[in-house]
Amino acid sequence: MIIEPLELIDVLSEVEVRFLDYGERLVFRKSEVCKLPQGFVNRLPFQAIECGLAGIKAVSGEEGTKEALNSFDDLTTTGDNLSSLSLKVIEIKKVAKTIGDSHYDVVLINTNGEHDIIINEEIVNLGLAEWEEDMKEIVSNVRKQQLAQKLKAETANSEDEISENQNCSYTAVAKLPPNNVE
Repeated sequence: MIIEPLELIDVLSEVEVRFLDYGERLVFRKSEVCKLPQGFVNRLPFQAIECGLAGIKAVSGEEGTKEALNSFDDLTTTGDNLSSLSLKVIEIKKVAKTIGDSHYDVVLINTNGEHDIIINEEIVNLGLAEWEEDMKEIVSNVRKQQLAQKLKAETANSEDEISENQNCSYTAVAKLPPNNVE
C-alpha cells in the first residue's frame, strides 16, 4: 500500500523511496519493500543522471507543476512508448540535487514527427514555465542548429542518390551491346 509523501516519516517503520524515472518520492512501510543484496548493487552502476530543462522556470505553484509534468509526459511519449528524443547539453553543474555528481541542463527535442518539437519552448508556449534571463535565444540557437543538421543530412542523402544514379547510368551505358549497323 502506497502512503502519500510525508514531511516527517516514522524512521522505525517507514522508508522514503525515490523513483528515478520521474523523480517522485513516496513513503512505504518497511514491510512493503525488500532490500537489494549488496552484491547486486555493487555490480550494476546507477542507471540515471540528473537533468533539467535548460532556461526555463516554473511559473506557478504545485498545481502548475503537476500540469507541467503531465504536459512533459505528453510531449515525450507516443501512446505508451517513449518518443524519439535527442538532447543538447547546455550547462553542467557540479552539484546534483538528488543523484550522481553532476546536474545537466539540457534542451530536449522530440524528433518523432515531421517537425521537431523543442520541449523547453513548448512548455513555455503552454504557459507552464517562463524563460530565464537570456535563455530564449540560446534555446532558439539549438533549434537553428537542429534544422541545419537536418538540412545537411537531407542534402547529403540527395548527393548520394545523385551519385548512385550517375553510377547506374554509367553501368547501363557500359552494358549496352555495340550498335551493329548493317
